[in-house]
Amino acid sequence: MINNIKQQNTTTKTKSGRVDLIITHEHHVTFIEWKVIKIDFLEIEDATASPDTKSGNQRLNKALTLSKFLDANELLKIKFGRNDKWRSGKTIEEWVHGSDNNSPQSQITQYFESPEIIKLVNDKARQFCGHLVLIVGNRKVLIWDVDNDGQLKNARLIGQMERN
Repeated sequence: MINNIKQQNTTTKTKSGRVDLIITHEHHVTFIEWKVIKIDFLEIEDATASPDTKSGNQRLNKALTLSKFLDANELLKIKFGRNDKWRSGKTIEEWVHGSDNNSPQSQITQYFESPEIIKLVNDKARQFCGHLVLIVGNRKVLIWDVDNDGQLKNARLIGQMERN
């Protein structure tokens, strides 16, 4: 069965370029879009941090605070900091579901309007499964299901990523 699985990068005729990963098999198509948010671009308040904390210590304090988040909805309320050129002041949720062309939802919607993806989704011989995976500060992983219309559903926090 492993020999029949194919990974393909599908070029779509949209501004968004390529889907990160599409795995096709005789009876299945899996679509995965990956996004990463660096911890330095997030506004994560920590009561133990002093205003004169060095950059490395700020990063460590943010990481320790982020590690305490146990709920997807909590994570989605975190705002991007002033040093983020494109998303400053927005929450993660506002960015993910935004209507501008740089949001993950808009990008996935554009993918699903491309002939290549439409063909894969409408292939009745295959079951379609899609996901958006968002890694937040190398500490947390959020995952959304993507329906057959390219809409994001049900953000979930999965697993714990430990740093050694």
